[in-house]
Amino acid sequence: MMMYARHLGVAILLLVLAVPCAWGQRNDLGDRSDIYLSSQQRPVDIVLGSVYQTYTDGTGEEDLEISELSTPVALFVPVGRSLGLSVLASYATVSGDGLETVSGVTDVKLGASFYQRIGAGSLVLSTGVSVPVGATEFTQDEYPTVIAQSLHVYNFRVPGYGQGLSVAPGFTFAYPISEGVVLGVGASYQLRSSYRPTTILDADYQPGDELLVTGGFDVRLSQTLNFSADVTYTTYDADTIEETEVFNAGDKLTATGQLLGRFGFNEMRLLARYRSPDKSTIPPTASAQQPRSLQTIPTELFLMATYRQQVARRFSIGVLGQARLFEEAAFYDAVTLIDVGLLPTIGFSDSVALELRGVYTTGDIEGFEAGGGLAIRL
Repeated sequence: MMMYARHLGVAILLLVLAVPCAWGQRNDLGDRSDIYLSSQQRPVDIVLGSVYQTYTDGTGEEDLEISELSTPVALFVPVGRSLGLSVLASYATVSGDGLETVSGVTDVKLGASFYQRIGAGSLVLSTGVSVPVGATEFTQDEYPTVIAQSLHVYNFRVPGYGQGLSVAPGFTFAYPISEGVVLGVGASYQLRSSYRPTTILDADYQPGDELLVTGGFDVRLSQTLNFSADVTYTTYDADTIEETEVFNAGDKLTATGQLLGRFGFNEMRLLARYRSPDKSTIPPTASAQQPRSLQTIPTELFLMATYRQQVARRFSIGVLGQARLFEEAAFYDAVTLIDVGLLPTIGFSDSVALELRGVYTTGDIEGFEAGGGLAIRL
């Protein structure tokens, strides 16, 4: 779904103020959902889900147990063949050893995408709006829970709550240069408003705007195999409090490659993603007279393999294997995680299906994820 926490700058600020916290993840425009490069009208899609995730983190001096129960709701509605509208919202409860239990709704994500044919190419204009209805102003006891919830290594389905109003216009253009090769470029700019994530602060926190530029290609290798790759560069403005710079995240380069195979009703997917963020800058403070450059967000390599086999007309099962490797960063040791899982799907009719998911995680962090969702296609 298209939702990541934006508490890193505040976390670093609170670290400077001697409040316990750790590195967190920023909102990633590259994970925004559902624009489509097609003249085919999509059906109405509704997803009602519930996911439970629990992990034991042994990377610190003491083991930390942390869990999240989330209930996402998503809706996609096509308006004719060229316009699509989407809505995404979630509710989550997070708890753990030594952590205050926190519950609340997230901001509501509204999306719109407009498709237009231009010669042989395809243009999609998109806009995402985050409506600030999510929980904010967490207390000093609650805020460490929110920071832990946002950490990349846990990969929680809901990595944060309220993060203020934001608007993200963008475009994607794809052009076929031959019968089996398509090139694509895109860009998006996210404008953010201020909000108050915690009562520890006496003023609103102003996250910096974000610019994303991407380019890629898709190659049809055969009637059953496609290979695609893209490179995305993301840059961030400085975060401020009362117009004073408090944190400046380093730029980020992300490279992704995917091999997709479809064999009748069966599907294979191999994916690799490498994220390399630059060091972030923390301005001078009373305790540190010089600006500091820190690797607050770790470099990450993500590898995934899935295969889905149709067993019966209304039943299929998928298998999942993942490796997630995080390099050492300022507030976290290097972490290696292996995920294995089963992904069964049970169809009740041609338009209603129950999609289940069970994933076991091992490595430096142990745990599991279990859940599912009712997918309705009208």
